Amino acid sequence: MKAVWHRAGWVMVDPANVLPNAGVLVADGRIQAVESCRPGAAAVDHGPGVIMPGLVNAHTHLGLSALKGRVPSTGGFQHWVETLMALRASLPEEALAAAACSAAAGMQAAGAALVAEVGALAPGAEAIRRSGLRGLLFLEGLGAGSAVEPLPEDERGLFYSWAGHAPHTTSPEKLRALKCAAASRGRPFGLHLAESEEETAFLAFGRGPWADLMARRGHDLEAWGPWGERPVARALRLGLLDAGTLAVHLLTASREEIRTLAGTGCRVCLCPRSNSLLHGRLPDVEAMLESGIRPALGTDSLASTPTLDLFDEMRFMVHSLPEIDPREIVAMATLNGAEVLGMGGLGHCRPGALGRLLYVDLEARTPREVLERLAAGSGRGVSWCLDKTDTGMDRGEEGGGV
Repeated sequence: MKAVWHRAGWVMVDPANVLPNAGVLVADGRIQAVESCRPGAAAVDHGPGVIMPGLVNAHTHLGLSALKGRVPSTGGFQHWVETLMALRASLPEEALAAAACSAAAGMQAAGAALVAEVGALAPGAEAIRRSGLRGLLFLEGLGAGSAVEPLPEDERGLFYSWAGHAPHTTSPEKLRALKCAAASRGRPFGLHLAESEEETAFLAFGRGPWADLMARRGHDLEAWGPWGERPVARALRLGLLDAGTLAVHLLTASREEIRTLAGTGCRVCLCPRSNSLLHGRLPDVEAMLESGIRPALGTDSLASTPTLDLFDEMRFMVHSLPEIDPREIVAMATLNGAEVLGMGGLGHCRPGALGRLLYVDLEARTPREVLERLAAGSGRGVSWCLDKTDTGMDRGEEGGGV
């Protein structure tokens, strides 16, 4: 495919490197070069805004998209969970699949290039295939036992791994087995961790409302002992925390526990809008950054957030956590997300990266203003520099990894 320069008022190579009046050379779906534009050079001129890498949604549940607006957040987290499970079970698979496909297409149109889906094979895999997104599908293990089925074979642009749902829903034995299975595939292991007070109370005492729910669903609670641990301590004891694990939420993690997590090299993903809606609080992001953790950003599902748009997620962070540098917030939605998912060919515009270039129409006078406007979601619109069906892009993405 012919090499093409794409020019804009700004190019964000990564959040620490924003160039004025620059261009990105793309050939066969890969970035070949990034340079300041020369007067009169042939290029596709996208406008005064910024060319940047496509966004990375590092945690969502497309399979719950049909529940948008149908699960009240009042009544507490356990009531929300029980309502969600009942509603999902009442819906036909066709409705779940259609909603998942629509949600994935909307995510791609809003600027996402890569998504980490958590759930079952259906409907997530097909939704990702149809959308033009690249995806890492974490097949989610719940309950007890050590049996782990083989993962599906990777496809072009769609990769598979394992996630344990959470310490209060997946037994220690099963969590260890899933972690080992993911590591044997060379993929990150996913885990909801320190998400709720219900999780903390269950692991501390082994009784109470959450234990009652587990018993009603047929689980033998002896498989979850011993009791008297906090979620992070349990995950640490089980050997789940290292650079190959992606821990999601960490809403109830203390500063000391955050330092412990940082020491293990464990990767982190935050879903602030979902946390705010379901729990009325946010994780200690400042403590994470101070400890050296560089979190990724996810939207969680449409059952707990109004959109799967990462610009909306960044905007919420700017308003709710004004002390966080906009550069850090933009990194969470791009570079950090790709890194925690092991997809180094995305999240930046360096030579060799995939040409999933996003153009955001905005006005800015300095690199700092570019990042502020991106984080605040104040661009006038987003569009892809290359069409998702471009055959050159497909050729550049052949093979196993990025």
